[in-house]
Amino acid sequence: MSRTVLLSQTQAVCGCTILAVGLCLLQGCISFGKEFPTDVSWIKVKQTTQSEVSKRLGVPQEMGLVSQVKFWSYYHYRFSLFEEHRRRDLKIYWNPDFTVHSFSLSTSPKDFSASPPAKTTTPKPSSPSAKKQNN
Repeated sequence: MSRTVLLSQTQAVCGCTILAVGLCLLQGCISFGKEFPTDVSWIKVKQTTQSEVSKRLGVPQEMGLVSQVKFWSYYHYRFSLFEEHRRRDLKIYWNPDFTVHSFSLSTSPKDFSASPPAKTTTPKPSSPSAKKQNN
């Protein structure tokens, strides 16, 4: 009788696995990682802390060390039979004081074109009267 119960449990697990894979195929996509926003304008070098990043993005999917510099990685990959594949990778490198040393964001073209452009400021040319006041 215990062999029959074990066989039934194994069949149930296999059936659930086949059902899950079948639903993924019907849906036509598979995702890995955790979605996160592509707007990273809030990340500032030498200012943003690990605590702030954790609050906004949660626990990183990967942590590592490159040339004695610690990093965190966040990623989200979506593969689809019916749409263009989507990819997001964010790597944040840390200073010893737990502030951002540097970071990089790479996305698939669709994600990149959908994100708002980074805010940039262009210095205004100084007027001739301002130059005369400085002299």
